[in-house]
Amino acid sequence: MTDTIASSFMEDFHSKMGELNKLAASQEFSGRGIVIAAGGVSMFTNAYVLIHVLRNHLKCRLPIEVWHYGMAELSPRMQSLLHVLNVDTVDATVLIRAKGAPIRDGWQLKSFALMWSRFSEILLLDADQIPAIDPAAAFAWREYHESGAVFWPDVLEIKERNPIWNLVGLPPKQMRSFESGQVLVDKRRHWKAICATYLLNAAAETVYQLIYGDKDTFLLGWLLSECSFSLVPHLPFFDEFCLTQRDFAGVIFTQHRANGKWNYSGEQFRLQLALHEDASLAALADLRRQWNGRIFIPAGRSAEARKLERSLIEKGTLQFEIVGGEIFVVEFLPDGEIGRGRNHDRQNWMVVDAATIPQKLKLVFLNGTEPTFWLALSDGEVWLGERIRKPIAPVIGTPVGEAILPREELDRKTMVDDFLTAANFSNGTRAGDAELSNALVLLAKIEPDVEARLRVLSARQPSHSQNAARLEALADTVKQAQAEPLRPVNKDGRILESNYIRSWDVRSV
Repeated sequence: MTDTIASSFMEDFHSKMGELNKLAASQEFSGRGIVIAAGGVSMFTNAYVLIHVLRNHLKCRLPIEVWHYGMAELSPRMQSLLHVLNVDTVDATVLIRAKGAPIRDGWQLKSFALMWSRFSEILLLDADQIPAIDPAAAFAWREYHESGAVFWPDVLEIKERNPIWNLVGLPPKQMRSFESGQVLVDKRRHWKAICATYLLNAAAETVYQLIYGDKDTFLLGWLLSECSFSLVPHLPFFDEFCLTQRDFAGVIFTQHRANGKWNYSGEQFRLQLALHEDASLAALADLRRQWNGRIFIPAGRSAEARKLERSLIEKGTLQFEIVGGEIFVVEFLPDGEIGRGRNHDRQNWMVVDAATIPQKLKLVFLNGTEPTFWLALSDGEVWLGERIRKPIAPVIGTPVGEAILPREELDRKTMVDDFLTAANFSNGTRAGDAELSNALVLLAKIEPDVEARLRVLSARQPSHSQNAARLEALADTVKQAQAEPLRPVNKDGRILESNYIRSWDVRSV
């Protein structure tokens, strides 16, 4: 890093610092709150788990803001799920344009959100965090009141030879890095330091080449502004999946699952000493019931189309029959989401204006990107249309009511019947059902209504028979597996644990 480049960088830095410092007196920030930068399927999934645990398990009542880059990262459905948890969503793109800020990625967004959040006292949390306790307790810490800013140490250090020192005009030294998965700061006391941190992130193309992302920009920003801060005197416990940070007394405060993030689908990392794992998995199951894991933005449609959508949501469900084929029930959730009845062909729904059907509206199901069914309301409450993917077939929609599936549907065999026959189920015993259970759970990932078929077959068994109870048990296993994430297991069926964990303490380093 040449002296000329460093001089030019710092000249521009100080010019912009002067402009931002002038804004301090005109800003109206108030109250305490949590700020999370989270957009896109992965980070939203983690943010939802975090907030669900905060609200429902830890009983945290602090106001929360989730910052994102517009609907492309946070669809109307995703936002509404956060609103139910009493969370405000902030579209950062509006403010970025208004401020002319060169902010483009999630690392940069954290300092920008810290700067322009409505709160005056902020706990900044990464989306992939799980606190040990209600984190509101941190605002009462003596160290926070003394300095107005609390940081947590990383497991790495900034080396004295790092060119970043020359770039920002600070004397070279070896210092413990900050871990920015959690930051506690009073903006009223540290506006200057926050501005400096933001400007370093705004210059990410240069700064990020010398340090890893945003985390060391907080350390440099506070040093450049000569502002006070308190550093927790305990290094985190860490393994290859997460950092477990502590408070000033050495008690666990948060668990940052940096490389063990929650996945909407697929394998979940099972951590040793995981914080609130059951509550987190329950939150994930709750999310899956209400959202399909896709960013769905309905196309523009008329007021009449939206009115019919509201009517379907109020009605709740309809039963559909593909003539000569499947009978299924669809649960209509807000923002184009499908609850019961969701499958690969029916990921989302909407009502559109049908130019080809005079004075009518179309109910459309989509597979995520393309329409797969359309129907129009006919006489009374009957919907008529067709499946528009191959094989094309007529479709009828009717109210669910109390109707029982037709006899021909009850008698229609599926792959569930074939699996039971291959396993010699009728002549077997409960002790031999474990292998069959695993096979049916896998089948349920590609075939709809495995659970429903098992319950139909159970109902047709003699009352209180052993086979009826076995079928119900298999159906319950399939239902539970669809609601829970996959976990790595060994050949004995036991969940695999991480056995790689090291603990550190600043006093031993």
